[in-house]
Amino acid sequence: MSFDNVCKILAEKYPRDFANWLLPEQVEKIKVLKTELSIEPIRADSVIFLQTENRILHLEFQTNTKSETPIPLRMLDYFVRLVRQYNLHTAAYTEILAGLRFDKNLIRQLLSEDIMQESVIYQDILQKGEQKEAFRFLNRQLNRRFGEMDSFIIERIRLLPTEQLEILGEEFLDFSEISDLVTWLDTQIPRSL
Repeated sequence: MSFDNVCKILAEKYPRDFANWLLPEQVEKIKVLKTELSIEPIRADSVIFLQTENRILHLEFQTNTKSETPIPLRMLDYFVRLVRQYNLHTAAYTEILAGLRFDKNLIRQLLSEDIMQESVIYQDILQKGEQKEAFRFLNRQLNRRFGEMDSFIIERIRLLPTEQLEILGEEFLDFSEISDLVTWLDTQIPRSL
């Protein structure tokens, strides 16, 4: 807690330094804002607790195509508040509004929860997590076998996709020295010039 207070004081006293340290571009004009974020009361159109599934169904209706606060931002705000208040999964559906424009089967297909697992973005997130875990495990094994390695070699290994990391995990058992690893990497991804 004491570190937290010290950091807050430093950030208030030297905001430009913190901004320039954390952001890629240099910031010249800076204004320190209030840290207490007031939350105005808002009401959702419909919040239903589905007891059998232990989740919340949140429905919002919007009659105009545009609103002062765009509906995606409002839905995010509602989502955060509902999760904080009820500590449950929140399912936000717009089936009723979508029904004004789209076919029922299309809506069911787009808004079903298990379809999320087929999403390319969802799959990408999973693959990145798997790749990171495979790299961490292999890196520990290689360090145990060969000692601390050159950062260039580590970065080349980090670039390998999960499948190649798994293959390397088996292949490195046959390596007798670090040069065997470098040779193997050269066959997989040639060194950049």
